[in-house]
Amino acid sequence: MIKTFTKYILLAVLVWVSSLAKAQEKATPPPADYKPEAEKYRSIFRSTRLVNFQTVETLEKGSFDFRISHRLGDFKEPFYNFFGWDGPATIKIGFDYSITNNFTVGYGRNSNGKLWEGFLKYRLLRQREDGKSPLSITALASMNITSRPAAKTDEFKNFPARMSYVYQIMFARQFGKVLSLQVAPTWIHYNQVDASSDKNDQFVLATMARLRLTKSFLLIGEYGARLTKLTDLDPANDIKYHNSASFGIEWQTSGHSFQFFVANSNTMNESQFLSMTTANVLKGEIRLGFNISRVFHFGKRK
Repeated sequence: MIKTFTKYILLAVLVWVSSLAKAQEKATPPPADYKPEAEKYRSIFRSTRLVNFQTVETLEKGSFDFRISHRLGDFKEPFYNFFGWDGPATIKIGFDYSITNNFTVGYGRNSNGKLWEGFLKYRLLRQREDGKSPLSITALASMNITSRPAAKTDEFKNFPARMSYVYQIMFARQFGKVLSLQVAPTWIHYNQVDASSDKNDQFVLATMARLRLTKSFLLIGEYGARLTKLTDLDPANDIKYHNSASFGIEWQTSGHSFQFFVANSNTMNESQFLSMTTANVLKGEIRLGFNISRVFHFGKRK
């Protein structure tokens, strides 16, 4: 009898203690520095691309990004072709999808060179608000295939000769809420090069910056420094390769990112503009361009 009564007393005490613990758990507010998981990290750039270059950002899981990029004709004869609006223009259409918050795959086609592109992009590290991770780091690998006709009989002897590959490791950091910087060592491999003296592997240091002016408007700029160089096309007629450069503004709205800028490259694929830009900024060989991105979200958002 005493044993049974003792069991009931112990059970009642356990229930009472458990109820007090649950009440305390509900009543205790979160720590002052508590933040939801999404707010613990920095979004260094709003979009997965700035002008031409890829940024460290990846899409949110289940997101689909439809992107249109347009480059007008150059300013070489500004009044004759109305500052490039008469063309010839270059256009690229791209589709990106994020399998996880850190892993994005993409596909696109560039009218210049009739170039088809597919890429994989994975975010290795993300800058944290608490300083535990001071940088964001993302890796990119892309494969490119040109479908343009051969310019000469021996240009594309086989299908692999039409292919090139781009590998990047991107390092980025946001300073305060105003300035974002990124550097990206880049390795480009061409299965076929024009000159026998050229190396199939080219190396470029891609850099970019973004300066916030207001909540919606930002200054943006990019520069690709070629560490190795291909043989110039026609030096006698001053047709040479130059470093890729661009400068402009970014306008951000809910779900949209719009960039308007001037650039010396008329193409939008890394294997082309990083090593093969032929326009010289110092001679006014620049062109207007814009990117429009619309992101769609599928499934439940966190």
